[in-house]
Amino acid sequence: MSAKPNNSYSNSLYQQFCQNITVKWDSFHKSSVLLAVSGGSDSISMLHLFQRLSQEQDLRIGIAHVNHQLRPESDVEADFVRELCRKLHLTYWELALDPAEKSPAMSTEAWAREERYRVLQELCKIEKYDFIATAHHLNDQTETVLMHVGEGSGIEGLQGIREQRGNIIRPLLSFEQSALEKYNNDKGFKWIEDSSNADINIPRNYIRHIIVKRWQKDNPNLLEAIQFLCERATDYDNALKFILDRIHHDVVQNVTSNSFRLDGKYLSELPRLLKLAMIRKLIGGNDQPWRRHHWNSLHNFIVSPSTGRFHELPGGWILLSDRGNWLLSQDSESKQYCQPVVRNSKTTCGYFLLKWRSVKEVKQFTSTPWVEYIDEGFLQGKSLIIRTWQPGDRFQPLGMQGRKKISDFLIDEQVDRFQKRRQLVLVADEEIIWVCGRRISNLVRITPHTQSIVELSIELKVGK
Repeated sequence: MSAKPNNSYSNSLYQQFCQNITVKWDSFHKSSVLLAVSGGSDSISMLHLFQRLSQEQDLRIGIAHVNHQLRPESDVEADFVRELCRKLHLTYWELALDPAEKSPAMSTEAWAREERYRVLQELCKIEKYDFIATAHHLNDQTETVLMHVGEGSGIEGLQGIREQRGNIIRPLLSFEQSALEKYNNDKGFKWIEDSSNADINIPRNYIRHIIVKRWQKDNPNLLEAIQFLCERATDYDNALKFILDRIHHDVVQNVTSNSFRLDGKYLSELPRLLKLAMIRKLIGGNDQPWRRHHWNSLHNFIVSPSTGRFHELPGGWILLSDRGNWLLSQDSESKQYCQPVVRNSKTTCGYFLLKWRSVKEVKQFTSTPWVEYIDEGFLQGKSLIIRTWQPGDRFQPLGMQGRKKISDFLIDEQVDRFQKRRQLVLVADEEIIWVCGRRISNLVRITPHTQSIVELSIELKVGK
């Protein structure tokens, strides 16, 4: 005799699921959700829970199965999910990945995760879904936190998996895996076991089978304790962000495009955690926690700086020690710009806008180097370009008889490393006539013999 379904338990789990949805995502009414379904027990639970919810509320759902094509049974899993959706009359999409496209430098797990979210986001955008739901549960949370502990990612890593990040939601995060399996068994829902889940050579599986299961025997409340730790770490992180927002304007002296100048004296008086967290906040990219070596190497650099030294950070950012202050900027060393200049018009070049205007006379010379007046006669018949300066460039600075390397000129002007990379020059044929925003060439200076004058100005583009 087969056991009767435990409707009381399954209804209780469904009610808890609905309560979580109501409390955390009250905007679900009249919205749409794309469910990422692998065919495993967890995602099958999520599929059936959302199907029931969609029958009771004005909610559009669709099923997306990502076929990673990494195992022989990948196609079997895809067939299983496809057939289930056909029986339940649910919209289904299958998204196939190509493992041949994986970079040799990337692990299989990291590649699969990155590509999976990429194709899900593309489908979500095309089909106009409001959310993407994944079936991460409390056991996944515990494994993630322990992995972060092993990597030394600090308080940030102790927050574990977020219930929502952007349009991605995890509505099963408060449920244990055993509870979801019991729900499936009680309702008679079938699923497919992923054979790779038993491979303890995979770090997450090792933590699951060797560490967590044994630990739970001695501490049955382990998963709830880890979840409590995640919540307190999130509270701590929110408090830290609150403080950083309050001191931001005291630390950050001025902001340009993708760069910040930090007050060295104020920063030096902050506790170690606030120093590092402020830099972490400014460069963004908070999707992945920093590992131990990120925090330690940044701390070691800050406590023993010397002018001109720099430290590379994730995301292509660089921190530079500059005469008692700090410069933080994204590395754009490889970006070179070159644009033809149109007379009596505006020319965009990289982050900057060059303006050219013919004037009859100079009523008053300005003190700003961003505006200059030059003799137009020297430019007759010459082609004009504005470009990034290059090693070997030379010009004759205003007031000098000889020529000087641009690199030496920028050193004398005490131009920091980041500004050097963006330094533009205005060129007439092969002759540099303006190191933009710094000095014009002596060849184009205004003299008593000047007959026509050009006003040049350059400015940072709005929004950059």
